[in-house]
Amino acid sequence: MVWLAWALATALAWGVGTLASKPATDRFGPQRMFFWAALAEVVTFTVLGLAFPRGPWSWDAATARAVAAAGVFGILGYLFYYEGLALGTVG
Repeated sequence: MVWLAWALATALAWGVGTLASKPATDRFGPQRMFFWAALAEVVTFTVLGLAFPRGPWSWDAATARAVAAAGVFGILGYLFYYEGLALGTVG
């Protein structure tokens, strides 16, 4: 049942982020919005990573590729999202 709490927290956080994205994108444009959102994400991940450290890291080539792919495709998703948001509404 703990997974349900995490899923609800995720939906709430992403929902608030989506609602805040439209007026910000309309005001700043998709490229600037992308930059500031990516910067805010880096700061947030850094603070949370330092505040809540995990056990020792276990890196191998497959894990490194998966982490890199997740980061690249996540960032591309943001870029596509803000470009689309500049043209339409949040649905």
